[in-house]
Amino acid sequence: MLIIMKALSNYNILLLLTILFVAGCSPTEEISDNTMTVCPDIRPEMCTQQYQPVCAQTGDNEKTFSNACVACSDASVVGYMADACEN
Repeated sequence: MLIIMKALSNYNILLLLTILFVAGCSPTEEISDNTMTVCPDIRPEMCTQQYQPVCAQTGDNEKTFSNACVACSDASVVGYMADACEN
């Protein structure tokens, strides 16, 4: 009985980690030129590290982030546009 409980416990942990990984990797909206994409209400907690720069709006300022996911994981970011900022 103890072996079965331990196996189920390990399975539950693996299932939970898989769900968290998939939820953290959910894609953001497609980036189209010259339009601001608003970040989702639920912010990403994990992002891939590909380099596809975006210019994000942080209050009154603009800041370049490596990709849309990284930009939206910052709570101060409202939205972003394709490509790096021009400053």
